[in-house]
Amino acid sequence: MMISPTGKNNPNFGNSHGFTLIELMAAVVILSFGLVLVLRSFVTAVDAVKRLESIPPAVHLLEEKMEEIKNDNREQKNVSAGESAGEFPAWKNETYAWKLNMNPTPSEGNLSEAQMTITWKQGTSQRTLSAFTYLELQNQTPEGNPTS
Repeated sequence: MMISPTGKNNPNFGNSHGFTLIELMAAVVILSFGLVLVLRSFVTAVDAVKRLESIPPAVHLLEEKMEEIKNDNREQKNVSAGESAGEFPAWKNETYAWKLNMNPTPSEGNLSEAQMTITWKQGTSQRTLSAFTYLELQNQTPEGNPTS
């Protein structure tokens, strides 16, 4: 038996196994939303990586400056209670600044809290990284007066 292109002799002509145009359009819309969500996640991840790239240099600079303060204190250079600040040389078009705040503790001895803060601008936001340690000031008496 021969089947005609019009389907007159085909018993499954009205019972097609394909997809309708509405079903295809719905599938395209659902896939589009999924693709948008995946791309948005990718962009968010790339932004997070860019923000995180500036943290290791800041940590390195913070550690370097804290070691400098500890060494100056050991060598009895000008390390005293109070606040000091400065800037590091530019690195990858970013300027890192530091601020040291030395506060005497109310305990016995010459113990002071040294808080170091590194700040830098990344894009439109200001980023900050802080750390603190305790130092026994070598050039101070317990009352906070420099030794002679």
